[in-house]
Amino acid sequence: MIGHELVGTGPTRIIALHTWLADHSTFKPMFPYLDSAAFTYGFVDFRGYGSSREIEGQHTIKEMAGDALAIADSQGWDEFHLLGNSMGGHAAQYLAGKHADRVKSVVLLNPVPVSGAPLEGDTLALFSGAAENPENRGTIFNIATGERLSAAWRNAMVEMSVSTATKQAITDYLEAWTNTNLVSEVEGCKTRVKIILGGRDPIITEEVMGQTVRQWFANTELETNPTVGHWPSLEGSRSRKQAKVRTWPISELQSRIPEQDSRVSAAEPGSFCSNTRVN
Repeated sequence: MIGHELVGTGPTRIIALHTWLADHSTFKPMFPYLDSAAFTYGFVDFRGYGSSREIEGQHTIKEMAGDALAIADSQGWDEFHLLGNSMGGHAAQYLAGKHADRVKSVVLLNPVPVSGAPLEGDTLALFSGAAENPENRGTIFNIATGERLSAAWRNAMVEMSVSTATKQAITDYLEAWTNTNLVSEVEGCKTRVKIILGGRDPIITEEVMGQTVRQWFANTELETNPTVGHWPSLEGSRSRKQAKVRTWPISELQSRIPEQDSRVSAAEPGSFCSNTRVN
């Protein structure tokens, strides 16, 4: 079983899947604002990250989804919701498509499309060099947040990345999220999907989502916050604005799920994906 952190004791269960450059620490700024009485959260550390640093694996999207499902099984969660950021969003889409009978809704934060996101040229060189060169990670953090945050913030993000992600994980998962195309597993899926974008992210945009995720999932909504970039929970100044930024994704999730629970439970047969597989 891969490492994970459980937060809360509520009856509604949410599994959170983290980004590429670091472990579930990227969600921790939101922890003080979680409704632990209404929800139970399972924050995953994929193989090669955080509490799963020493756990070997293939480092693939399907393995990520399978490990998340194993956590749900270990807790006896027949049904649950998903929260996926960036690379974690790629795995969340796949898991929602393959097990739509169990995944009740999905919130995607600046997600990599389930088609993958191939890189080329200088961009490929920048990302490919991130495993060995922490400066590359800092440049990626800078670009993906709109080149507006301080050098101190970037340095803190790089330190978190280096301390929580192995070099092998950075290398292998880059291949996974850039070149794994699982569109055939999710096309026609009717599971409810909320896409939340940071408007400062120049890579994952409304246009990209319109050409990808919103084409494949039949029931999507999209919201953009123009003040943040790729990692909303990690961005913001030391002010009331920061608290708003950090709670925005989780508040959206917590406010929507009770309504979705009642609506999904009453859904008619065939309201899930047309290609659902249950192992």
